[in-house]
Amino acid sequence: MKYISTRNCNSLKNFKDIIYKSISSDGGLYVPYKIPKLNFKRIRKYNFRSILRYILKKYTTNKEYKYLDFKKKCKASFKKKIFKISKIKNREIFHISEGESYSFKDVAIKFLSKIYNKNIACATSGDTGSSCNKFFKKKKNIFVISPFNRTSFFQRKQMFSNINNNFFNISILGNFDNCQDILKNLKKNKINTLNSVNWLRILIQSSYYIYYFLKRKKRKISIPTGNFGNAYSCFLSIVMGANYESFNIITNENNVLFNFFKNKIYDIKRLSFKTDSPSMDITKSSNLERYLYYLFKSTKAISKIYKKIKNKGVIKIKKSNFISSLFFYKNERFHCIKRLFYKKRIIIDPHTSNSFLDIKSDIIIETAKYFKFFSLFYNIFNIKKIKFLIYFFRKILFSREKFFLFNKKEKKKIRRFIFKNLN
Repeated sequence: MKYISTRNCNSLKNFKDIIYKSISSDGGLYVPYKIPKLNFKRIRKYNFRSILRYILKKYTTNKEYKYLDFKKKCKASFKKKIFKISKIKNREIFHISEGESYSFKDVAIKFLSKIYNKNIACATSGDTGSSCNKFFKKKKNIFVISPFNRTSFFQRKQMFSNINNNFFNISILGNFDNCQDILKNLKKNKINTLNSVNWLRILIQSSYYIYYFLKRKKRKISIPTGNFGNAYSCFLSIVMGANYESFNIITNENNVLFNFFKNKIYDIKRLSFKTDSPSMDITKSSNLERYLYYLFKSTKAISKIYKKIKNKGVIKIKKSNFISSLFFYKNERFHCIKRLFYKKRIIIDPHTSNSFLDIKSDIIIETAKYFKFFSLFYNIFNIKKIKFLIYFFRKILFSREKFFLFNKKEKKKIRRFIFKNLN
């Protein structure tokens, strides 16, 4: 299996090359030269661990698979029950947030912690940083770049409570897009990234959509998304043969992706604003580039598109889309959460509520646990519930904090800071 950049097809890369350099020097993202089809009859009875191994074999050579010791790493990463599926009337909630830091990011990042040992960087709107803190505590030189005061209080404490000298929480006076721009400018072989620009993370995430497709009969899926990584992972599973009947991506008021899929206009000039669902407060969705490459199947076209976006900030895409989209407002999410709690005694987080509000879907994706955003629930829960949550997570909530604060315009200063602390 060979890989190319979405913006340059002249240089073919091996799998081993692209997982240690997630972003190409031309600014593009790596994609396989050809996406393989899966043999669903063969893997019908596989568990998640076996499905992931099967998919990794499809995207690597035998030599790479053995060298990276994927069999052993899959076994070490996924010993316990990883997912949960619950029913509500004629719909199902696919809980992919059962991991140690209480978000879906744990599935991939736990596995990535077996691959990378040092010099790790990630941009985060909250959950990637929380997961990174959980699984990379003992690794060397970890840099987590987050927007200051744009995550939930719980997420902030999960990240900033790590006061070890090997862990650097870089907080930016800006938004997630600013953090991601800083990460993408670190085009050095020394740095490994945990974001969904990393192709290995996409493969791991696509595996649980294959897993669900094989184990359940529901076929109308709705995915809350911001950076389009989790959504693209589902799209990849469909391209590999998972025949979902409908595929909707859901956004919040920062509805740049909705505008793209509905009106075929991609506008990154719009500033994202703070909402109750921070992982969706994004305008520059990285993995949309991989989806565009699938539409155009031309690196020249993608290169032209992103040059226009860089110059103008907005572009109209004439190609037809395979994906439909919806977006919802804060008051809609609030009433959805409140109604579910009082009528069904089910509690969901604000991101998941966006998925729940898509009434045509029968598969709801739970991306994080509600208590990561419990400050939003003062008007829903009684005081006993709030006190219980504070007591249960008291070690996190009342912990010391350590972070380094920078202005979003200080890109060179941040870059120097990171490379100064690399080994």
